[in-house]
Formats: sequence, C-alpha cells, structure tokens
Amino acid sequence: MTLNKLTNNNLHNFKFFFTSILLTLSLNVGSSDTQTFSKDAYLDLSKPYTYNWNNSPNYTKKDNQANKLLKQVGTTIGSAIGSTNSDNASQLGNKITTGIKSQLKNQAISNVESRINQKANEYANSFGKGKTEISIRKITSKNPDYSLRTLQPLTPFDDDATELTFVQAQLSSGENFGDRRNTFNLGVGYRQLLEQGQSIAGINLFADYESKSKHKRGSVGLEYQRANFNLNVNKYFPLSDKKVIGNNTEDPLAGYDVKFSGQVPYLPWAKVKATRYIWDGVAQPNVKGTIFGIEVQLSDSVRMEFGSEDNNTVERKTYARFTTALPLSDHESMTNFSISKKAFQNSDIVNLGDLEFVERSNKIRVEKLLNGLPIILGEYNAPTVGASCTLYNSAGVALGTASTGSNGQVNLVGVTSIPAGLVTMACRGGAYTDEATQQSKTLQPHLELRAATIYSGTGPLTILASPLSEVAYQLADTNSGDRTVIAKDIVKLNADVATAFGVFLSGVDIISTIPSNANDGAVANDDAGKIGATLAIISQMAATNGNSATEVIGVLKAAIKNQTLSGEFSSAISAFQREVSIAAGKTSIKDNVNNVFDTLVGRAIRKISLYNGEDNDPVPTVRDYLDIKIGTVKDNNLSLKNLRIAAEKDRTKKDSVEEIRAIVSSQSKASFKINLIAVASVAEKDAFTSPTPTLTGDSRVGDITWTIGGEDADKFTINAKNGVVSMIARDYEKPVDKDKDNDYKVTITATDFDKNTDSKDLKVKVTNVDEFVSSEYSVAGVTYRSVHSPNTGRVWLDRNLGADQVAKFKGDQKSYGYLYQWGRAHDQHEQRTSGTSSKQFTSLKNTGVNNGPFIIGNSDWTSADSAGKEREKSWGAAGGGVCPKPFKIPSKEELEEEMTKSNITNADSAFSSFLKIPSAGYRSKSGNIPENHPAVLLWTRSPVPDPVVGDIDAYYFTASINNNDAGFHTIERSYGLSIRCISIHDPIPPSD
Repeated sequence: MTLNKLTNNNLHNFKFFFTSILLTLSLNVGSSDTQTFSKDAYLDLSKPYTYNWNNSPNYTKKDNQANKLLKQVGTTIGSAIGSTNSDNASQLGNKITTGIKSQLKNQAISNVESRINQKANEYANSFGKGKTEISIRKITSKNPDYSLRTLQPLTPFDDDATELTFVQAQLSSGENFGDRRNTFNLGVGYRQLLEQGQSIAGINLFADYESKSKHKRGSVGLEYQRANFNLNVNKYFPLSDKKVIGNNTEDPLAGYDVKFSGQVPYLPWAKVKATRYIWDGVAQPNVKGTIFGIEVQLSDSVRMEFGSEDNNTVERKTYARFTTALPLSDHESMTNFSISKKAFQNSDIVNLGDLEFVERSNKIRVEKLLNGLPIILGEYNAPTVGASCTLYNSAGVALGTASTGSNGQVNLVGVTSIPAGLVTMACRGGAYTDEATQQSKTLQPHLELRAATIYSGTGPLTILASPLSEVAYQLADTNSGDRTVIAKDIVKLNADVATAFGVFLSGVDIISTIPSNANDGAVANDDAGKIGATLAIISQMAATNGNSATEVIGVLKAAIKNQTLSGEFSSAISAFQREVSIAAGKTSIKDNVNNVFDTLVGRAIRKISLYNGEDNDPVPTVRDYLDIKIGTVKDNNLSLKNLRIAAEKDRTKKDSVEEIRAIVSSQSKASFKINLIAVASVAEKDAFTSPTPTLTGDSRVGDITWTIGGEDADKFTINAKNGVVSMIARDYEKPVDKDKDNDYKVTITATDFDKNTDSKDLKVKVTNVDEFVSSEYSVAGVTYRSVHSPNTGRVWLDRNLGADQVAKFKGDQKSYGYLYQWGRAHDQHEQRTSGTSSKQFTSLKNTGVNNGPFIIGNSDWTSADSAGKEREKSWGAAGGGVCPKPFKIPSKEELEEEMTKSNITNADSAFSSFLKIPSAGYRSKSGNIPENHPAVLLWTRSPVPDPVVGDIDAYYFTASINNNDAGFHTIERSYGLSIRCISIHDPIPPSD
C-alpha cells in the first residue's frame, strides 16, 4: 500500500515537472522578442488564426491583432505559472483557462480581419457538404497573400459510409523564393474506413501548376489516420523542364516527404509533429531535412505550435505558430492542462466526415540558380545519355555537375565566372548506342572520359569529352595529374590528335565541335560530320579488336605515338564499310558516313596536287595516298614521296591518280652546282670556317644533305644541313695533312632527298706565324728571362728589376729586387739600403750617377718636371733608363689589363700568377730601410696629370695579403716601389 502511494506521488510529480517544462518552453518561444519572427499574422479564415515568427526582419510597426493576442496569452500563462507552486498545482489549468478566455474575448473578436475571414468561410462552406478554407494575410497591404482551398466529396456519404472519393483544390498567392507566385493545386483522393472504424487509409493524386513560372508538378500520396495519430507519405515528380525566370534558371525538383502527427502520451492537449523530406537536386546536392514540432491546444479554438527545421543546405531555424478559430463564443472552453491517467484518449474513434485535408507540400519546390556563362558539357562515344559531367577550373575546383540528355550534352547553369586558364571536364557513366555494332552500351560509373582546354576568361564555353579528347588528355598528363603540366601542352595536343587522323580531322576542334550523330542519319561533310564519322570508325576499331571503351583509348594513344594510326584507321574504315561487326538483327549505318568518305578521293587529289613544299602548304599524309588507293606510300618513305610531288611545280601534271602514282614511284632528276671558293688560307693557331656554299641549277628534291670526302677529310667537319666546313687550328711547324705540306684538301658533296648530287673540291692552306720564344735580357749586371702572358699575349720580365731570382714564395727576399723612386734612372738609389739625402734634385740628369742618394722629405725627388711628362716618356721608351731593351715600365692601362685578365686580386694570386710577383714591400719618403711587408706595390709610368703643390703623385698597383681589394691608387713620387718591365712590342701568340 505504501509502495503504491509512493509510486503514484512520484508519477504525479513527474507529470507536473514535464508539464512545467513544456509550457515554459512554449511560452519562452511565444514571448520572445517579436523581431525574431514574422511581423505579419497568418490568418486561416476557416478557423485558425496563425502567427508565424519565422525569419522576420527588424521592424517598429504597431502590433497587429495577432501580435497583441499572442503577447496577452503569453502574459496570462506566464502569470499563472508564476503564481503556482507544488501546493496549488491543481489550480494551474483553471488559472490559464480563465485568463486566456478573457483575453481572447476582449482582443480577437473585434478584429476586422477575423470578421472577413469568418464571413468568407461561412460563405464558402455554404455550398455542398465539403469543407473550404480561405486564408488572407497582410490585408492592409497592396499585395495581400491569400489561399483558397476546398475538399469536396465526389461520392455520397453519411454516418454509415465506409469509403469516400473526393477532390481537393487550392489556389494560393504568396512568396516563393523571393518572388510572388500564384499556385494552383488539384487532386483527387480515395479514403476507406478500416478495422471496424478504427482507422482510415487513403491514396491521392495531385497536379500542381505555378502560373508565373509555368512550373508543373505531380504527386502521388498515401495516408493513414487513427484517432491519435496521422501518417502521410507523398512522392513528387516534375512535369515540366527548367525555366529561365529573370536572371535565374529554375528546375522543379522531384522528391518525397513523410509527415507524422500524434498525441503526446498522457497529454491529450499536446501533439508531436515530425516531417522528413528529401528533394532531389539537379545541379546542386539533394536537399535533406527534418521538421520537429509540438502543438499545444490552449482552448477549443486556440492552439500554439512551435518547433525547429534543419536541413543540409541552411542552418537550423526555429518556428512558432499561434492559431485561433474565429469568432469566439461566450462559452469558449479552455484547456485544463492536466496530465491524464490514460496514455491515449478516444483511441478508437475516426470519422470520414471530418474531411481532413491531405497533408502535403503545396508549393512547388525548385532549384534556383543564378544564370551564368553559356556553358555546354557533353560526352560522345556516340551521344551518351545520362553521363554525369563535372567542370573544373585551373585549380581543380569543381564548378558544377550536370547529366547529359538524349543528345549527349547538357547546359551547365549557375556558373557566373571562370578564371582564364586551364579548364577540364570529366564525365562518368551514361549509355549510348555503339555505331559499329548497333548495340546499347552502359558505361561503368568509375570510368571517365576527360577533356581539357585553355579558357580565355570571357564568353561561352563548350567542352566535350570523347575518346579523342581523352587521348589528348592522357598525352598531356605526364606528371600524375599536375594541372600545370597539363595546361602547358593541352591545346597543341588537342590539335595533334586531330592532325593524326589526317585530312579526316586536320584543323577540326575536337573539344568544342558537337559531333553529328551517325546513328540518326547521314552526316554532313562538315566539322561536326567529320567528328561523328570518326567516332563511328573508332567504335569499329574497338569492335574489331574486341576492345573495351578504356582499351580503345590505349590503342589510339599508342597508334598516335608510334605513327601507325593511319594504317589502323584505314583498316577500320574498310571494316565499317564491310559491316564486319554488326550485331545480329541490327541494321548497319555505313551509308550514314558516306558523305564524308565519298569526298576523300577528291580532297586527297586536290591536297596532293597543290603541294609545292612551301611553308603554308598542307602536307599530304599516308592517309591521303590511301584515299586514292596508292598503298606504296608508308610512314617511312612519306617524306621522299612528298618531296617528289613538291619537285613537280606544274599542278596540271599531278592532278590525277595516275600522274601522282607515276611521280611518287619514279626518282626525280635534278641538276645543280655547288658554288664555293676552291682555295682558302688560314694562319696557324687559327681555326678555319668556310663560307656557306650555295647551289644553282634545278630545284632540289627536299632538303640537301652535305657530306665530305677526299684525302684529308678526317681533318675537317661539315654541317650536314648548310654545308659549312670547319677545321681546328693547325701548327705550321707540325703539319698533319697527307702530304705534310700544310695544304689540307677536302671534297664537299651535296645530295638531295632523291639522291641527286654534286661535289666541289676545297684546299685550305695553313700559313706560318711568328711566335713567342722565351729569351734572356741583361741590364746593370742582372740577367732576366722573358715570360708570356696567357691572358693578354704580352711579354714581361720574369722577375722584379734587381731581383736575384724568380720568386719561390711570396716572401722570398731574393726575389724582392730594387725599390725605385718614380721616373728616376738606375743610379744606385734603388738599392734597398742606399744612403739618403733631403736635398731635392733640380733636374732629371744630375742624380748622383752611380752613387745617388735616396731623396727624402719631399713629395718628389726632383723639382723638375712636376707634371711628370718627361719621365713618363722616358720610362715608356725601350730601356727607360732602368729596363733591358726592348722592355719598358708599363702604363697604368697596360698593368691594369694584365692584372684584370690574370685575375690578380690579392698578394696570394699575385704570386700564383705566371708573373710570380713577391710581396716586396716599399720604402717611404722618410728613407727608412724597408722591412718585410705583406703587400705588393708596383710602379706604373703614369703620373697624376694635375699635381697639387706639396702632393706630387703617380699611379701604382697594390695588392694586400688578406683582402681581395687589389687595385690602383696614387702615391708621392719620392716613395720607393718595385718595377716589373713589359715588352714594347704588341701581343704575340704563344709558342708550342
């Protein structure tokens, strides 16, 4: 007993808690900021007065009657709940009922719109036994929304009726996808009472029509009703094609929905509602969504519904709807929000006479796409139906997908722009009728045909996939799908694939030309017909070899690469004409391509007869010769045969099959002469290159090939294309010609493509040139040898003036030599330990003869020749007073050229050069005896042209040990620096 009481108390508390949550949620939705819902009340004029909060914009308009009513009902319920606790919970229903009834009487009945709705429905329902509803919304606006729907029995029925046939119709005007649309729905249905009156089952058919767009749709539905729940299943299918509406293209969608409504257990005043729908997308993904809602009965005439909708194309949204039946009477019975002791009430009562409207979607659901570029996609084995084709931009991003129609193509809508650059398309699946076998073929969904081209960035785009485009795509895709690689050569390869089929497709755009359908009748001899006929022959290639659709692509690709396509294609044409693969019971379509084949002979003769070998002449192919039954022309001799054709310039002599056969079968005769000098000469150490020879006489057959022969042919080379003869530099003292007389003899031969030839003898004489030979030179008791620069050709002394030996390392003191004051002769002052004097000389002649002191303390050692011109001249003459003849002191320019070309940039590279320059240091104007110094300092004979008083300078070269900063600077002439002498003679070639 105690346990039962405890259980009942817990159940009572749970019911109270559940009710409180449900009402609180309901009123939270109902009392939300009205800006989050629609500002217009929805008036159902038969009974319901509905307020829809869905997707409302911000507004400040004064509340209409429905807004006021909803707010006051929400306030009343909220107040009732707020004043209720666990001690007086049983009074909650009475509080809500009394409050709402009062509010409804005061606010709703006086509304003008409700009177109109009431009278309209009374008028509509006055006819027959049917049921009619009229709804009007936004009455005060210029364009009110309205709907009129009726359900009328077609068969007599009374309380004992067990079946009902009826017609349901609706005319509505309202917003659909942002536009005002008028929609008419007409349906017929049949219902039957089952299970001894406990359920109703029915079926219905509907047709929908939208006047503005001319959209048409049909549906078939099933319904099942019981006292406590209803179930409706509807299947929708379009009856019209896509329509262009303004700037958009609309496609009516097929789909289905399942609608369920039923009483919440133990809450007879609440219903749960659920809808599941799927709309089949055309160019966009399918729309899949679910609606869940709760409907609460507030009184006999008032109910509130709230819930949420979610699908895969938009974010989740909530909705709320407030409904009331007008007018309200003084005896309005309000709901007692109590929890029933029974899960369901009236579970065995249904009535055909309730005339419930068929629950379905009355608006025609469309897929709306912004009109974009004119884009045509297509797949052609033959025209392929039902192929799914996807267009991609240069980055590989899919722009849209569409399915091909009966003509093999489809317009892709909604793409407003495509970046300039690579565009590709891939088609999968579909079915077509094979031209060769006349059998239907269905392609597997995982197999694809691709096409690619370069789009300009503007204008229409037509891109069609076929075996031809797939071959070009595979040839371009050399790096595992790298789109940059594909884009590089795809245009050329599209053209190359067409050209590979010879005159049959040469110059035809295989990507954008829509092929004629050879299955439907004779094709014309135009680009479309050529491609259509080509596809028919490709189908024959596959049928002959037993290839699948994928394998024939590989066959074509290999044939194009191996240059065997013309023969294979010719065989396929023959097989197609002989009907070798036609399926049993099928009729060949060979005559449908005769318009193309019958003109091949005439076009081949015209093409061959016009060919003269000029750059713009279309070149005859093996296919052209096969078309006129000349089978001796093959890939390996095509060039020769065409050259024979080109050699005959008179077109009238090659405009028949017999004349063409005679020309290509006979060797041509051409007499020509080589024009080239007979004798040439070249100095030893110089390479020889002949002038380009020319030819006079008859026209040659094709290109000339140049060869050489003769007794010294192995000493020459020849350019086989232009006849230029070359020989490397030869040594006069060591001749290698056959006669050892430095006369090199060679025979030059020119041969055309048809073996016509001429020859010319050439003799090249090698002449002697004086060369450098190292010699000894002495001055002031020191002997030097000359060295030759491999970089400038100049001759230098092998060491600094006064050095005992050539430097063995850069700090080799025996290689340092003397330190001269600038422009001064050899007079012992140059000795590194000579005496000093501060007395400046007044002339250039009296320098102390053989005991001259090192002048210190002045910028210059003499007051004479301050500009330095005389000393520059003296040092530049042979000997220069210091060097052995014929050597001199180098100028700044001469020394700079050598240092630059010999790449002397520091003390290390100075020593490692052929000059072996040591780091000999210098002696300053103070006369200090020099010590070892990690630097190279060399005088030039070049003075500073405009000396400054007290600072009389000359140019010198310096290179330090640590940095690559070698270069030329100026220094006072009284300093003592090293000298390296250079020959007065011009550069000479090196010795052997």
